[in-house]
Amino acid sequence: MKPVEGKVLLDHWQPPPGAGAPIAVFAATFALEADFVDRDCLSRFLSVTGVDESPDGGTSRTVDDIVARIELEDLLGTVTVTVLADRSSVQARSTLRWDLLPCSVPNGLMHSKVAVMMWENSTRVLIGSANLTSAGYRRQVEVMLPIDLGPDCLLARPDLTELADELRSYLDLIPGYGPGLPAWDRANASLELFRDRIEEVPMAFGRRRLRTILAPSSPLASDAGRSPRRPLERFEDVWRSFARPKRLAQVSPYFDMDDERATQAIVEAILPRRGRHSCTHEVLTLLDYFGTVPVPRHLRDRARTRLLYVADTERRLHAKSLLAESRDGVAVLVGSSNHTAKGLGIGATDKSPGHREMNVWVCAPAGSQESRALLALSRGGESIGPEVESCTADQLRDEDEDAAVPLPTGFRICRAVRTSASTDSWVLRFEVDAALIRGLDTWTIRVRGVVLYDARQWRNAGRPGKWEVSLESSDLPTAVDVEWERRRNSSEEVDGAASAVWAVVVDDLSALPPSPDVSRLPASVLFSALSRGRSLSEAVAELLAENEAATADPQRIDLLALHDDPSYLLRRGRALATALDGLEKRLSAPLIHFNDPDHLRRRLFSTLGPVGLISHLLRDVGSGAVPVSEAAFTIAEIALVCSRVPWEELIDEGDTETWGVLADALGDMRASASTLTNLPESFRDYQSRAFERAESCIAT
Repeated sequence: MKPVEGKVLLDHWQPPPGAGAPIAVFAATFALEADFVDRDCLSRFLSVTGVDESPDGGTSRTVDDIVARIELEDLLGTVTVTVLADRSSVQARSTLRWDLLPCSVPNGLMHSKVAVMMWENSTRVLIGSANLTSAGYRRQVEVMLPIDLGPDCLLARPDLTELADELRSYLDLIPGYGPGLPAWDRANASLELFRDRIEEVPMAFGRRRLRTILAPSSPLASDAGRSPRRPLERFEDVWRSFARPKRLAQVSPYFDMDDERATQAIVEAILPRRGRHSCTHEVLTLLDYFGTVPVPRHLRDRARTRLLYVADTERRLHAKSLLAESRDGVAVLVGSSNHTAKGLGIGATDKSPGHREMNVWVCAPAGSQESRALLALSRGGESIGPEVESCTADQLRDEDEDAAVPLPTGFRICRAVRTSASTDSWVLRFEVDAALIRGLDTWTIRVRGVVLYDARQWRNAGRPGKWEVSLESSDLPTAVDVEWERRRNSSEEVDGAASAVWAVVVDDLSALPPSPDVSRLPASVLFSALSRGRSLSEAVAELLAENEAATADPQRIDLLALHDDPSYLLRRGRALATALDGLEKRLSAPLIHFNDPDHLRRRLFSTLGPVGLISHLLRDVGSGAVPVSEAAFTIAEIALVCSRVPWEELIDEGDTETWGVLADALGDMRASASTLTNLPESFRDYQSRAFERAESCIAT
């Protein structure tokens, strides 16, 4: 196996040629680094031109840093991103514009590593061993299988349908979440779009040489004609007519140190009963940081242990593969399953089903180009003699899979909800299972070290299942910290004091306040972006670059200072008309039909949408930068732009929810316009008639 270079793995997040605009991501992982998801994965998926990587945490940002963050925030407002992670791995993230949902697997882990990426014209699935961490994508030996949907897709339609079913079942593992909760609905809508894309894939591929089959580890009932959803039991489905294997090679960073069930199950599933003693059984590995072998002694006693061939032996092994070879065939299982009982679903019961895993069996005829590529995944080097010690269970540590203490499942949902658009008031709405958290002696919820709520307040309030705490919009957290102590007779796994992160999700992503860099921009910059048909980040990049060149201290970039320079003010008349034409074009673009209401809301309420533009205009009026009469005229022109958009072509006649979003936006715009006082009657009348024309499409 060649080490998978971080650059190569991350390249799979970039759109293929002709992919079109990004639409949605649905990903599952055990561990994650939220900043890595932002900076490395999503920036590639969205084709962000820069990356915000300020080495000192943002105290001395460059032009590229500001532009990259503005571009990322702007593009995230046009897509749906859902990441599911094991409950023990949740972290605070840099933005609330993508959803992080914590999964709780009974007596197991959410251990799948899978990502579904959808662009306008392309869909790609990644299945493999790498978590969404910098270690997984940059520093470890990993295996990842990219699968592009289409006539030459690696998986046939039944396997992709099973994958969609499995991913849908993950949503049932999120404590407290379900239909009707916006974050859950967004995730489910992405999966429904994925199902629609699957219909374009053939049911089967005839006589092609490569055979594949999905091999999850899951307690779900199997479809008719399929083996159970456990990886080893899918081997016969892919191997079929080939002669019985004579070689078995295992690659795994984890094994059960004192349990031989997984080893025995692998041998029985792959090697023939007759003549098994003459077959070759190998374990390929790398020495750990202590110079010991991360393979249990019981496995080394029955299998030859060799070094895995890699170009960089300093990398830590995290890949998982299981190879079967005969005189006429080669098959490899790749994915997330370690060679443990829980990873392979061995001995699973209803109460203890094991981990949730995702794997694929890939099989090819011996001697083919495909078989040679499969054999390269398990290329062995020199043997490891018995004098090299096996590691202990305590030494068997993984750089990014050392599970932290999970948040108790009684803490279910933490939602950020805007309660008033006019005052931009927000609350954190907490939902708990009172019966489950009653077993905790004490607990405290903090945001950036400040106590928001604790067990004493909860008990004094009568142990409610729901409560809320008010917040300032500029201080919305992406997560809260929870500390607790358990009663010693509790059935929970960990006694004593512990702490974990509770992820915050947002009901209405379009209501999120813009980032500080964007909120401080004058309206002229926004209209400049529209007039040139460019993204907001491109317009800001040009302005910042010119401002940086003109200032003596390029590290101190003041966005507000740009407004004071007359060279950056829009020329009246033709320039405004060009900007409004750009706004009309932006609003008239077809909607993404898998989630029309949400996408229309984000389009209308975004910084470059009509609601966002009016908000910036009013702020400029308040600062004295824009005359009241000019703002009133511009707001009326924005309303007239909305009247010219062919809404009946974008929204189905019976789609009352999406029409309601448009009505909400026009209502917000009219309410904002009414705050302008001391207007001449002619301006007030012109503005009123403009809104009447815009609202006529709703009445019709």
